Amino acid sequence: MNIGIIYGGRSTEHDASIKSKENFCNNLDNRFNIVELVFVDRLGNIQLNNKNISFGDLINHVKDNKEIFYINLLHGQEGEDGSWSGVFDIIDGIGSFESVITSSILMNKYYQSCVVNTHFDNLYIPKTCFINKEDSDEKIIESIKSISTEFVIVKPNSMGASHFTEKIKKNDNANLLKLIRKIFEYDDNALIQEFIDGDEYTCGIIELNNNPFPLPIIHVKSNFDFLDHKSKHIHGSTNCDFDDFIFKKNIEDLSCELFKLFNIIGMCRFDFLVGNNKIYFLEGNLIPGFSSESAMPMMLKQANISLSDFMENLVRSYLRKQKNSKYLPYHID
Repeated sequence: MNIGIIYGGRSTEHDASIKSKENFCNNLDNRFNIVELVFVDRLGNIQLNNKNISFGDLINHVKDNKEIFYINLLHGQEGEDGSWSGVFDIIDGIGSFESVITSSILMNKYYQSCVVNTHFDNLYIPKTCFINKEDSDEKIIESIKSISTEFVIVKPNSMGASHFTEKIKKNDNANLLKLIRKIFEYDDNALIQEFIDGDEYTCGIIELNNNPFPLPIIHVKSNFDFLDHKSKHIHGSTNCDFDDFIFKKNIEDLSCELFKLFNIIGMCRFDFLVGNNKIYFLEGNLIPGFSSESAMPMMLKQANISLSDFMENLVRSYLRKQKNSKYLPYHID
């Protein structure tokens, strides 16, 4: 099969996207012929096989080359929020693109949690304050009074890789506001959540035979006080174990239900926190990292699924969706 890989992008996850692309290029077997590399630089300029190309010309090229399946490895904004999905929908492009609505919801941590909160009795959401870019410092400080824990977690609403995600004392107003203003340079909204002392787990789900299939769950342990961007991305600062634990089956079942609830086609990785004898939902990731040290490839390896077998199944899932996604002509007489 001829494939193209779209990678890079203007988001803060640009470098992670490049590492994911390198892993695919190095490990896909001869079932796949990588004929195109579509690179989006940090400013949004595009190269097709190392030659500059305009966005419009790229779209026309994709429309004229329906024999190429495009892998979307654009992590973060634009790649995961439905922007590129919408473009491929309009031109009937072939590739690993989820629906616009699925992508947009799963790029928004707060909206994800709202959906989850209305559908599950046995899956909890940390108490959360939604902060808008227009909110005054006084309003922000007032809003977090509803959180009773000594520490809070501050994070962007629509960024990945735990960028600007920190554990801060609730009454440390100066550092809390400083971090929020930093977040607002990249995101219009921030979240302040109660800190729950517990263990983090991540569960990858792929579609297999038209049903969600859970991959082995990883228990993510940090050598730091808190699992932030630094501890996730500095080599040797986290330990990932596939050990058994009391809530394992619960998380597998919940992840499969979430996969169906959000109407996901190909894959997703769901992150959870287990504390206070409860399972808390953190977020879903439609395009998780695929570098050699990322969680998703580790889970595939533990399940004895090669990257090529995974890719073959992923292509089959998306092609089935795109084959069934026909628009019905409608006329008003």
